Amino acid sequence: QQLGDAPPAPPPRRSAPPTHAGLSVLPNATAVAPPAQPAFTWDQIKEVQSLIERCMQHYMTQTEIIATLQVQAEVEPALTCLVWQKLEEQNADFFLSYAACLRLKDQIVAFNYLVEQQTRLLQKLTLSLPPGSLQLGGIAAHGGAP
Repeated sequence: QQLGDAPPAPPPRRSAPPTHAGLSVLPNATAVAPPAQPAFTWDQIKEVQSLIERCMQHYMTQTEIIATLQVQAEVEPALTCLVWQKLEEQNADFFLSYAACLRLKDQIVAFNYLVEQQTRLLQKLTLSLPPGSLQLGGIAAHGGAP
């Protein structure tokens, strides 16, 4: 911009923050990042918000989302972190619930792993026993009398 040029018109303001799938980000069409970080466009922010929400439907952690968006969508981690932070500020209750869901998911995965290990051990045990040695309720497993 040269001296004497008129400053660019400010971006149009929205009356309310846009929402998508129950989450919202503060509107700002030009720069949301602090001066030390690059400026991001409103379209970039909305796209990253949409991608974050899609990842959250798969119960991904923040770290997993940042890595996934960086690799698959070539989104800068700084932008993902910024959008996540704004979403979290605007939707604190949702993110508390989401964190509880992630803990529950981890517990389910651990439980399923333990059940799988127990099943394998029981299969090995039953395969190593001689026929007729396993008794169920006083009746031999092969169907004969004890």
